[in-house]
Amino acid sequence: MKSQKRISMTLLCGLILACLLCLSAPMAFAAPAAEVTLTVNQVFTKPASPSPGSQAAAPLEEIFQYQLVPLAASNPMPTGTAAGIYSFAIAGNVDTEIGPIVFSEPGKYNYKLLHTTQAKPGYVYDQTIYTLEILVKASGSYSVVAARDGGDKQEALRYTHSYQALASDPLVMVDPPVVKTVIGIPLRAETFTFKLEAGDPNNPMPAGSANGVKTLQIVGSGSGEFGVWAYTQPGVYFYTITEVNTGARGYDYDSTVYTITDTVSAVDGELEVSRVVTNGANRQVTSLSYVNIYTGAGLPSFLIIPIVPIIPVVVPGLPSVPGGQAPGNSPTNPVGPSNPSNPGSAVNSVNPGNPPRGPKTGDESQIPLLAVLFCAGFAAALGSAGYLFAGRRRGRKGSV
Repeated sequence: MKSQKRISMTLLCGLILACLLCLSAPMAFAAPAAEVTLTVNQVFTKPASPSPGSQAAAPLEEIFQYQLVPLAASNPMPTGTAAGIYSFAIAGNVDTEIGPIVFSEPGKYNYKLLHTTQAKPGYVYDQTIYTLEILVKASGSYSVVAARDGGDKQEALRYTHSYQALASDPLVMVDPPVVKTVIGIPLRAETFTFKLEAGDPNNPMPAGSANGVKTLQIVGSGSGEFGVWAYTQPGVYFYTITEVNTGARGYDYDSTVYTITDTVSAVDGELEVSRVVTNGANRQVTSLSYVNIYTGAGLPSFLIIPIVPIIPVVVPGLPSVPGGQAPGNSPTNPVGPSNPSNPGSAVNSVNPGNPPRGPKTGDESQIPLLAVLFCAGFAAALGSAGYLFAGRRRGRKGSV
């Protein structure tokens, strides 16, 4: 009997212990097994800020969007999850924490992390997709394994984005020509040099430049261009154009300074250039005009033959007659005694006794002009003859 009582007590104790274990098991897992927080690192690179005083481009969008998506619908998710997906944003260069994600049971949980920002011109996005495996143990410990695009394991969840507007198109840049004009009659065509100089040596320049300077040469009267270039950053850029005084004998140089102002702005991910060219009087121009006066190699200025346009002159008493007809014989404008509409016109009816002088047209006012032109032509011819004579004498002396 005693042995049976002992067995019964043993069984009863075992039953009570089993019941206690069954009751204590759910209580053991009632507390969270683990709380996991993920850290996402974002790096955003952009062009350097424009120099002080320059016009900056429109502010850049530095906020990027992401999603954490569970690979099983039953996986625990962070607070704020909607429709089974946790969406979040990161601004600039910062580290952002996701979570905590509360796991109440041990096990293996898989997720994917991806970038979802809508593409915009000029931006280069990191489109890496991370696969996450979170292993939770009954002890509450856990481990996180991240793989990049399903490949090698990664130590950190990192996204690198950048912005760089497309370079400006040099083909649409206005390239104002340099126009050289020489006044005078030089014995030979001189070579003139012009200089394009950047306000900052680091400014973009056309091909063939060195240290922010490019030169252009034009022989005699003519034109030329420095060339075009592309911009890679927004801002305001300045350049000057001048003529280099090389000291050619007998020339007065043009000292005009032209300024090029290029305002570069980012528009829809591409740099656009607005160019303004001004002269020394700060007036906008479309070409760079330089005028050099040739005064002669050592000759007095009054002996230089100027280039003047030919002005038709009407000599008093000798009207121009088409077809080379003699005065007084024009069938359309008869004059003299043969004019039937004015008989007796050989004598001035207004002032009898005076010889006929023709109509009062004011031609007498050109007589002083004729005298001046005659004197100028005579002086020019005399100077040229003297210059040629002096040249021949020098030639003879040199040949002796």
